[in-house]
Amino acid sequence: MMKRLFASVLVSTMTFTTVASQMCFAEKSQPQIEQTKITSGNCGPKGGESGVTWSLDDAGTLTISGTGNMENYEASRVPWYDKKKEIKSVVINDGVTSIGDYAFENCTNLTSVTIPESVTSIGAYAFGITNLTFIIIPNSVTSIGDLAFVSCQRLKYINIPNKVTSIGNYTFESCTSLSSITIPEGVTSIGEAAFMNCNGLTSIIIPNSVTSIGKYAFKNCTSLTSVTIPGSFTSNGNQAFDNCIVNQVFDNCTSIYSITLETGEKLKNDSLIKRMWRSYRDYIKSTPNWLLVFDMLASMAGILGSSIASIIAQADVDKYNAEIKNCKKYDKFCAILAKSRLLGALESLNKSNARVSTFYSLLSGSFIRAILFKVFF
Repeated sequence: MMKRLFASVLVSTMTFTTVASQMCFAEKSQPQIEQTKITSGNCGPKGGESGVTWSLDDAGTLTISGTGNMENYEASRVPWYDKKKEIKSVVINDGVTSIGDYAFENCTNLTSVTIPESVTSIGAYAFGITNLTFIIIPNSVTSIGDLAFVSCQRLKYINIPNKVTSIGNYTFESCTSLSSITIPEGVTSIGEAAFMNCNGLTSIIIPNSVTSIGKYAFKNCTSLTSVTIPGSFTSNGNQAFDNCIVNQVFDNCTSIYSITLETGEKLKNDSLIKRMWRSYRDYIKSTPNWLLVFDMLASMAGILGSSIASIIAQADVDKYNAEIKNCKKYDKFCAILAKSRLLGALESLNKSNARVSTFYSLLSGSFIRAILFKVFF
């Protein structure tokens, strides 16, 4: 019986071992399916057949090929969104006619780009927050979108083509390495904060074609020392410069002493003084009348009190002078005591007179503030 049981167990064990080895062999012999990364696709406009494609090679070069426009994307919808860190250079082949919105935004390792003559427009935020150091835009480009090169902090050189008619809002904002830029004839407007925080800019020449400059266009350009503005701006009057050009367009440009118009007129960068003046004026205008009246009454009360104290101190001075004269020559103690009291009275008189002058100044200031600012300004 025991022999028969032992034989059954032995046969079962051998059968299990054979089946397990066959299964293991079968698993090893089956081909492994690897999950491949998508490194190419379409990037033309949605709907219909796309004529623009993209491909990314192992060296980090993103190539855009085909004919027509690129799609205008939102920030996280570009086809290569999860590969942005791998992109080191972009080559756009001839035939592509536009660079879409957000196309290469936040590709922080992107250092070079090639744009062909077929491209006519660069979309909003197209190259924002990249590591480009220079870029050559072909003359075929006629429009550059808002924020197109925002925060390209290593960008040292870029050209603006002659056919571009406007520089959009925040286009070059925070391009801190940009030391100079030529704005071509043909540009008619410079957008809001277009060059804000470009603290490497040292000079700027604005051509005659420019008729409007947005607020804060050159704000915080702290290295900017020379600005030439076309004489065409004089048609807007000096008020436009005072309230817009000096105080907002070139806000906090601390190195600028004056701005020169092509007419020869100079506008001093006195925005800080004017701001202080306006701030003080507005403060007085907002002060209730009763508070100004109270200030004047308080000053008058101070003048009255100090004047009475001066009169009393003057009487003491006269009194102690008389005591000194009445002291006998041989009575030294009397003379010393009288002189000591006289010095104390003189000190009190000087302090009282000083307080009178102070309160007169306060009264004059209150009167000037109440009359000039409340009535005339």
